[in-house]
Amino acid sequence: MSELFDLAFSGANFVPTFLLVFCVGYWLVVAVGLIDTSAIDIDLDLDFDTDVEVEADVDMEGDAQSNIEWLNQVLYFFNLGRVPFMLFLTFLSISMWVISMEANAFLGNSSWLIGLAILVPTFIVSLFISKFLTIPFVKLFQKLEDEPLTSEDAVGKICTVMTKVSSHGIAQGEVNIDGTFLTLYIKTREGIEIPSGDTALVIQHFEKDDYYLVEPYQ
Repeated sequence: MSELFDLAFSGANFVPTFLLVFCVGYWLVVAVGLIDTSAIDIDLDLDFDTDVEVEADVDMEGDAQSNIEWLNQVLYFFNLGRVPFMLFLTFLSISMWVISMEANAFLGNSSWLIGLAILVPTFIVSLFISKFLTIPFVKLFQKLEDEPLTSEDAVGKICTVMTKVSSHGIAQGEVNIDGTFLTLYIKTREGIEIPSGDTALVIQHFEKDDYYLVEPYQ
């Protein structure tokens, strides 16, 4: 037991151990009711202001728009924003700790410098493990957030496009349903693009992949 403790808090494993201890401490505090589960939650919805006044700004905003769309795709892929941030971080910390402990024990490493080098591939692998582990929670939290509304309530409604939407990837739109604003993951048909700030008609919901098909609406 003492060997496990020494290995966990050695320089090689200090970062993943610290992250794991932080997550365990967070859930213990939540369990005793001192803080709410949303106390350290992070809003990962990205928006973008499309107002421009000079031509030079258009190019800069176009690049920024592309970066935001790319980041949205990454966040969506790893279920960030679809499950609470601290839940994802907990799975991430557990995965990183286990892999780091096993790798450093196998190599007989106690050097913090080598441990940091190992941490890079460990982090990447742990991201994919965390994505897999959070899949069962995606629909659960979506159901909790959407009640009493259902996914079909958005079909037929007009949404505001938050990031440029096409058929090539997931974008975001916002729909107002009886005063309740919902953020939707949206796509268009092949060959159609809708810039951010425009309105779109929600015409279909694909339950399996949890996104909505939209078309331009003027």
